[in-house]
Amino acid sequence: MFGKERDRAIEGFKRFNHELNNDQCLDLPEKRKTLSGKEIRQLVLSQYNIDLSTLYHKILKTQTEV
Repeated sequence: MFGKERDRAIEGFKRFNHELNNDQCLDLPEKRKTLSGKEIRQLVLSQYNIDLSTLYHKILKTQTEV
């Protein structure tokens, strides 16, 4: 698995695995907001001036033509 460095790598992994970090890497500073479909449509329209329903119909038309 690690070739010549196998024993050294295993010891290093053990040390790393036992380090105290107070589980900081697992803490999220704030809860992530989940957007609804309506909120996403409004966001795309306001940010990029794209009406997703129009875009959807254009995609269907393009697929039909192919």
